Amino acid sequence: DMQFDLDELFHRLEITHPNPYVKRPKSEVDLARQAISAALAQPLTMIDYYNLVSPLVNSLGDFHTNIAMPADVRDMVVQSERFLPLEVQMDGDQAYVIANAAQIGDVQVGAQLLAVNGVSISTLVASQGYVKIGRYLSAPVFWLYFGSPPDFQVSLIPLGETLPVTVTVPSLPLQTIMQSIPEQAAL
Repeated sequence: DMQFDLDELFHRLEITHPNPYVKRPKSEVDLARQAISAALAQPLTMIDYYNLVSPLVNSLGDFHTNIAMPADVRDMVVQSERFLPLEVQMDGDQAYVIANAAQIGDVQVGAQLLAVNGVSISTLVASQGYVKIGRYLSAPVFWLYFGSPPDFQVSLIPLGETLPVTVTVPSLPLQTIMQSIPEQAAL
C-alpha cells in the first residue's frame, strides 16, 4: 500500500505540477525514490512513512508542494507527544531563537542556536528536507527529527556573548507551546 501511495503521489505530482523538477533533477529524485522503495519492503508506521516521503517531496524545493500527515495521526501526535518549546528562525546558515515557550531564562530570544541533542543545526537542516520550511524551525520540526524525549540539550550562544553554553530545556505538549507561541507551525 505504501509503495502504491508513493507511486501515486509522484504520478499526481508529475501531471499537476508545471515543473516539479526545476530545482532538483528527475534522475536524482528517481534514485531517492528507489531508496525509499527499498525501505518499504518492511512494515512502517505512518510517521515512519511520512519521515521517508516528506523530505523527498520537500527536496523538490517548492515550498507550495508538500505532504501532511493524516488528520488522525496528526491529532494523536499533538495529544500524546512532547516537543522542543522553541521557535527558531534561520538567517542564512545560522539559527536564532525567536520564541521560548518554556520560558527558560538561559534561552533568550536572540540567542544563536548551534545544536540540539548534539546535532548541529546545519546537520539537522541538511539531513532532513522537511525541516526548513521557509526560514523557520518550529516544535513539530524538531519532534520529527528527535522524537519525544523528556528534555533537550540545547547548545547556543547567548545574546551578547561569544562562548557557547549547553542548556537543558524540558519538552512540553504542543498545546502548551501553542498557547505561548500561537504562530507555531502545524504538523
